[in-house]
Amino acid sequence: MKPIYKLTAEVTFPEGVAPGMGNSSNRQMIAKNGKDEILLRGSALAGVLRHTYARAINKKTDDEDVCNWFGCPQEEDIGKEALVQVADLVLESQAVSERTHNLINRHTGAVVNKGLFSIEAVPPGSSGKLSITVNPNAGRPPSGERAPETLKNDTPEGLIMDDPKEFTTLLAGYITDGLLVGGNSNRGIGRMEVDGKLHLQTFAMDQLDGIATFLDAQYKERRDGITLEGQPLNLSTSADILVADLELGIPRGEDVLVGDGLEADYMLKPQSVVFADGEQYWRIPGSSLRGIFRGWMTRLAVKEILSLKEDDQEKPSPLDGKRILDSVERWDNCTSHPNTYNPDDIAWGFVDKENRQQFQEKPHELNDPILDLFGSLYQKSRIHISDAFSNQRVNKQAADRMHVAVDRFSGGAHEGALFQNQVLTGSDLKFSCKITIDRPREEEVAWLVKTLRALHLGILLVGSSKGAGRLEIKSLSVKGPMAGQFDVLLQEVN
Repeated sequence: MKPIYKLTAEVTFPEGVAPGMGNSSNRQMIAKNGKDEILLRGSALAGVLRHTYARAINKKTDDEDVCNWFGCPQEEDIGKEALVQVADLVLESQAVSERTHNLINRHTGAVVNKGLFSIEAVPPGSSGKLSITVNPNAGRPPSGERAPETLKNDTPEGLIMDDPKEFTTLLAGYITDGLLVGGNSNRGIGRMEVDGKLHLQTFAMDQLDGIATFLDAQYKERRDGITLEGQPLNLSTSADILVADLELGIPRGEDVLVGDGLEADYMLKPQSVVFADGEQYWRIPGSSLRGIFRGWMTRLAVKEILSLKEDDQEKPSPLDGKRILDSVERWDNCTSHPNTYNPDDIAWGFVDKENRQQFQEKPHELNDPILDLFGSLYQKSRIHISDAFSNQRVNKQAADRMHVAVDRFSGGAHEGALFQNQVLTGSDLKFSCKITIDRPREEEVAWLVKTLRALHLGILLVGSSKGAGRLEIKSLSVKGPMAGQFDVLLQEVN
């Protein structure tokens, strides 16, 4: 029998995580076990690893090379047991917070009909212990039955399917890079990081002592919980992920407000969140930044696509044949036909129900560079923008701002239109944010650079209107593929 490998690690969620269980009206509930403990299901983690592995080797999730490790459903009394077994990850923090999000129509700036929903999440800084077992003896084909074929050396990363130890190390690399787990990672949460190092245990199943040690380890894990045992692994992050760490600040004399709902004394107050350690910090949601970035990058993509049509290009462009499905022309057509523009249509790429299966199989045939980067109901997003948290605890950084609606004809105030907001001020208040792009393309990196510059110059505003929302980049560091495209911007902001 082949050796069994077990990976264990302490993991944290810097922005929190939302391990969903289901919906109640427009509220997404958090998952709990029979002991009323908040947990991330092992099946959910295994699904994330399955998709990550399939994308790395350019295969579908139901391909034989993927099913060999992660299993496949039973068909005609023939199934394949998963060799990768992931334990439920119980979170140490049992606090739950609720956050509300909405979908903004990029053409009008208003909330889309039926685009408001709430989610439950655990606080930023929550942690837990991860355990993954790779058992090559599970579902082993009988003697005489052909074993699964191996991948060629010319496949990405030269993966070898029939080497369990190399495959286990590969999974460890994915975890080291940082996985997005749970639901609603596009909202700026769900990033999982290893706290310390991964540990690898090897059990020699061809020896009696090895079998006994493995059974003892499994029993101990079920009885006492996951413990970190084995050899520490020293792994480096992947070279295929672009990582930009930025610190955003409020310029002198400016203020920012990303509202957190109605309050008794104020119409809107800045968002804040209590961390797992009990401390409270200000927050700019990653979903707000994501919406701003997506809108501006869509505009940049449209301009480049239109310029290709107008100019004769000597060299082929990566945007040749591309289109933006959420176009101005489509919106103009929808305004003349009420109730024909809804959130689901945007996520489905405005494809009729009977034609969606084609793009489920081949999402790249949509030929929309924005859906390819930001994701759709056909494929996962490749860009992640985390929540931005303040460097100072919630104290007295908020100031009152009084507003009134004025009639444009008489110059007088509208009756009942006097209201008061709280806003964030102070040039010493800074917000840390992380942006990652998996396998970025040259044009996507160029759009990100231009979008960050527009944010820094004040062209893009964050949060509520009322003449506020200006942010500037206080510091920026970039690593990964095509990081050299940021050199000029780095000189401008650092």
